Amino acid sequence: MVKIATNKSSISREKKNGKSTAVTDKKGKKKNTQEYEVLYNRLKEEHEKNDREWVLKEMVYQERLKKIQNEKLTKRFVELGYVFSPTEGKLVDYYLRNKNLCNPMDLCPIEEVDVYANHPQTLAEKHPNEAQVWYFFTRSRPNEVQEVHDVRGQWVTCDKIDLFYQGEKVGVKLLLEYCEGGHKSEYKIIEYQLDPAPESSENWFICKLYNGGCVDVHFQP
Repeated sequence: MVKIATNKSSISREKKNGKSTAVTDKKGKKKNTQEYEVLYNRLKEEHEKNDREWVLKEMVYQERLKKIQNEKLTKRFVELGYVFSPTEGKLVDYYLRNKNLCNPMDLCPIEEVDVYANHPQTLAEKHPNEAQVWYFFTRSRPNEVQEVHDVRGQWVTCDKIDLFYQGEKVGVKLLLEYCEGGHKSEYKIIEYQLDPAPESSENWFICKLYNGGCVDVHFQP
């Protein structure tokens, strides 16, 4: 019978080394798992960020597309003889209210213009209109100092009247006449304001510009 000599110290070292190797492998596996999780979370965050950016870009694109389509449609209607002539109640309660609340509107031909920074004749020339009546959204105020100022006269407030729609007060309207060189011109503006205004109002007004010598526009309650 042959006896196999064993070295206890060698076996102990092997066990120790084996145990140590197993621990190292276990730690290494845990470390790799953590790295994968970090990488996964990073990729997930980037993916979600890209999704949000894509959604925002899509919203902006759709808004611009709708605006272009409305402009083309409005232009086509004008060519066919369409005249924008809403009632004052509709003008304030629908167009002005939705503008101030940033709500979408179908087929809104009212442009955003810095009205009071421009001479009325300049506005008429820039926006040709056979009806000789112009509607503008504006935030500027009469006779205020502005960077671009093409005004040689001033706007004088004449009358102010409460405006009612379907039995409720929805706003006020002001009549302003343009004076230049000490004389009143034929240009007038009826300015519409929301009153009472919503808390989240964007402070937009509607100006109805017209040449009193060309058209007969009545300013009445």
